Amino acid sequence: MFLRVSAKSFLLGAVSAVALISAAHAADVVQPVEASGFNWSGAYVGIGGGFGASVHKFSVAPIVDFNGIGGNGVFGELTAGYDYMVNERFLLGGFIDANIGNIGPSISIPDADIDLTNAYGFDVGLRAGYLLNPSTLGYVLGGYSWQHFKLDGSGDADGLEFTEDRGGYVLGVGMETVLRGNWTLKTEYRYANYGDKSVIDFGGGSLNVEPSTHTFH
Repeated sequence: MFLRVSAKSFLLGAVSAVALISAAHAADVVQPVEASGFNWSGAYVGIGGGFGASVHKFSVAPIVDFNGIGGNGVFGELTAGYDYMVNERFLLGGFIDANIGNIGPSISIPDADIDLTNAYGFDVGLRAGYLLNPSTLGYVLGGYSWQHFKLDGSGDADGLEFTEDRGGYVLGVGMETVLRGNWTLKTEYRYANYGDKSVIDFGGGSLNVEPSTHTFH
């Protein structure tokens, strides 16, 4: 959810079916944009969270390719940004989000467990939006994503540890609606890909890993 400070926004990001339903209903009603009295232009800060899933695709170059392993989890985030109304309907803005969570696969084998998680990271990018009605904004976003991946073992795998930092791209779509006063609520989906990169090199080949995530904010 976000609250616009001095006609700006302070956000509390959570998944809301109500926001989607109200926006769909309002799209059928023609309302003048000026009637809402809400100023979409300006700076905002906020707090939110959500859930998601990751997939780690593995390949042994140049011989073997397989889909890899996946897992899910939850995350929390802090966000800040700035929006500008280009005209009565169109909005352009920039944002930066910091996240921490436990999204990722857990592998259990006899007497051992291995967890591979998206420990923390950030997204920075731009968004372009269109006012569906005076209090509801639909938008798309894109930008750069950075993530710290962590592998931990327990049981017979105790002591098995590995960390890696990856950068990639993020794309998404969302909806933001005014709740009351300067408070708004966002519902959002994002896809991020962190590239196909070698983690182990050996004679004549390498083990490559390509992580990607699907998150709902």
